[in-house]
Formats: sequence, C-alpha cells, structure tokens
Amino acid sequence: MPKGKELNSVEKGQIIALKNTGFSNREIGRRLKRSPKVINNFVSKSEKYGKKKRQGRPKNSIIGKKG
Repeated sequence: MPKGKELNSVEKGQIIALKNTGFSNREIGRRLKRSPKVINNFVSKSEKYGKKKRQGRPKNSIIGKKG
C-alpha cells in the first residue's frame, strides 16, 4: 500500500496551533485535507514523526574482539 506525502513544516505548525485551540483530530484533518490518522500519528508521536527506525541486524560495537 503506497504511503502518502509526509507532513511539511507548515502543516505541522497548523496542526499544533489548531490542537492548542481545541480542535479535534478529525476537524483538523478536514481543514488540512489530510486523514485523521495522519493527524493522530503526528499528535501522539510528534517528536518521532517522520523519522525512520533503524532496520536490520544491530552492529557489533566491539570490533576485532574474539570470544
């Protein structure tokens, strides 16, 4: 399933302002023409929004050490 466009900085600012004013996630989504799910994800995880998780096997921090 394709991902939609990520929120830009203007939209993020608008979401924060509208949320502080007391609007619901659904109403913010209607005003910005975005899904309520996107708004909810940003509001609940704003500091982590848009950052990818590191994937794959963790790197070994001890290089060259044999055990």
